Amino acid sequence: RGNVPAPIHLFVSGRIAPQLPSKQAPTYHLPKSEFIEKLRRMEGTPEEIFQQEELLELLLTFLRADFKLCETYRYLHEKPFEFPITAFGGRTDDQVSYEELSAWRGQTSVSFREYLFTGGHFFIKQEQRALLQTLAQEFSPYLGKCSL
Repeated sequence: RGNVPAPIHLFVSGRIAPQLPSKQAPTYHLPKSEFIEKLRRMEGTPEEIFQQEELLELLLTFLRADFKLCETYRYLHEKPFEFPITAFGGRTDDQVSYEELSAWRGQTSVSFREYLFTGGHFFIKQEQRALLQTLAQEFSPYLGKCSL
């Protein structure tokens, strides 16, 4: 907080709202073979990655850190954000339900929008064009207003 400017918009994708308890057991600490099997079941990692040992080892380091961050996060109730939130999800996502995605609405005091796309947790694989068009539409009000 301090002198750091607030975000102008938050985009979330395929993630349960932070105030809801996770219904999935932690996996970041699984032995390598079990963690790899979990990744395969999620169907988000190309098979070619699993065939490249060096690349796989590098990726596992990052994915374990990402999973740990998500799986050990503890929500602290605070007032809602004062910027819009847009949530994206897959209609057949078996990891994040529509209700869990929609609950992001409680994290903002201003506008909330949600978009569901064809596909599961990794809907972006088949809906990349539609997602990019939606993002362009969502970003359009900010064009010319932001500076880096």
